[in-house]
Amino acid sequence: MRAPLLTILLILVLEATACAAVVRLSAASSTTDAVKALIVRYKDKAPDINIQTNFAASGTLAKQISFGAPADLVIFANPGWVDYLINEQRLAAGSVRTLA
Repeated sequence: MRAPLLTILLILVLEATACAAVVRLSAASSTTDAVKALIVRYKDKAPDINIQTNFAASGTLAKQISFGAPADLVIFANPGWVDYLINEQRLAAGSVRTLA
């Protein structure tokens, strides 16, 4: 399961960073270990990309983003918060991908 998950994360990061050297990644705290492991593996492939992480509960992340916190990539544990950000017009519905 790790290989497909890594592939998906890499694709999402690459899409989000076509021209960026810094990726701001907000992720549910329940994904901390997995995301950190994926970042280590990704850094081997793209050492020039700096991934800044922000781990918190999905609701906390959604509220931060709704109040203007920058995020290039977001991983929520609760998909209801995706709908919240779409309704708040802070996330384009067409940009949403299911990670797992």
